[in-house]
Amino acid sequence: MKLLRETIRRIVLQEHKLQLLTESMIYQAWEYFNGAYGFEEMSRREVPSKEQLSSNREVYYGKYSGEGCDTLFQLEQREYYDLVNDKHINVIWIHGIRTLGDCQGKGIGTHVMQSIVDFADTIGMGLAGSVVPYGSSKMSRDQMTAFDGKFGLMPLAHWKNFLPKETLANEDEMWEIDDYIESNSDDVYRPAGGFIR
Repeated sequence: MKLLRETIRRIVLQEHKLQLLTESMIYQAWEYFNGAYGFEEMSRREVPSKEQLSSNREVYYGKYSGEGCDTLFQLEQREYYDLVNDKHINVIWIHGIRTLGDCQGKGIGTHVMQSIVDFADTIGMGLAGSVVPYGSSKMSRDQMTAFDGKFGLMPLAHWKNFLPKETLANEDEMWEIDDYIESNSDDVYRPAGGFIR
């Protein structure tokens, strides 16, 4: 019974700690983006319904307005597996960057993405997301992968190049890593600061 109570207590404390970390990231996002020219936070009610995530999730909804265009983005803190260092870490998950109106080719998406990268670097967190075209996006999967790559967000297979030699020599570990990469083939990842530690 004592072991059960200790296990439950540990789980509750871990969930509470993750909630505090998430709230902290959202507060930091609010502080960072609301102080930047053209950026503002949006309440969930202000976000178009197809861009909303579950109300149970702690998500930062941001908007950048410039050159007659609005660009929406959603950020969430998530636990993510860093396969190079073989550990779970917290990253900022980019749910999407969507421009409203005729904004293609004006560099606004690039500006917003660079601002998200700068924010992540400022608070010392990595970035991750999925390369899955949806909505009114005119970008193909390859174009989205190339766009993300400009900011250091690379497919997981790229990070195999940085695995330690002893891991590369271990067939069982490599089988698990390859399985993980295949299971998350849509993911792109950028370590904190853009480089492996």
